[in-house]
Amino acid sequence: MRTIDWGSLTRFFLLDGRQYRSDQACGDGDKIVPCGDWDDPKRTMLGPVQEQWLSDGLARSKAHWQLLANQVMLAPFDSMNGPQRRVSMDKWEGYPAAQDRLLKSIANHAPNRTVVITGDIHSNWVNEIKSDFSRPDRPSIAAEFVGTSISSGGDGTDRSRVMTPATMSENPHIKWQNSRRGYVSCSVDGDAWTAEYRTVAYVSKPGAPIETPTKWRVEHGRPGIQSS
Repeated sequence: MRTIDWGSLTRFFLLDGRQYRSDQACGDGDKIVPCGDWDDPKRTMLGPVQEQWLSDGLARSKAHWQLLANQVMLAPFDSMNGPQRRVSMDKWEGYPAAQDRLLKSIANHAPNRTVVITGDIHSNWVNEIKSDFSRPDRPSIAAEFVGTSISSGGDGTDRSRVMTPATMSENPHIKWQNSRRGYVSCSVDGDAWTAEYRTVAYVSKPGAPIETPTKWRVEHGRPGIQSS
């Protein structure tokens, strides 16, 4: 864990969500919740020292934007239709008490000037971060841009097989998803944070032209993400 300042424009909080976390609940994998000790408030994603360091850092930072460089997706994804929920034990949704503490910290100290950049899922996602995901009416407080892999996962698809119309309606905070290979390019100034997704249709052979399937804009101080 460390911070890097880009002048007064952005403070980067580089997180370690692997080394200090509690053991994954319910035997790992995707599980219907609640189960086991999934919602135990003592469970942590970052470890108590790093968690306090991040909360204190967000409270003290005078930077225009706060950037959280993060290993696993912060926004939840319920892959089960209907009233029951099935979530991944590996992501922040597998550590709901720790997730709620981080959302509260962002809401209290840096709402609508925080961007989360995430990897490790081998696909692209654009997510609005809510102050409380159990309450759909709660305001958006941050944006999350999840980047894909460069080559692992093969050619991929335009959308993950789990992203059906039904699961999209279960997860209205997820604004876009894509499973092609590529990267995310971000442009930042005082007014807005713009994320441009760059992908290729295939990596199994040379010569794929690069495409820009989507582009998103977060305005400083304004809730939500706008497609641009």
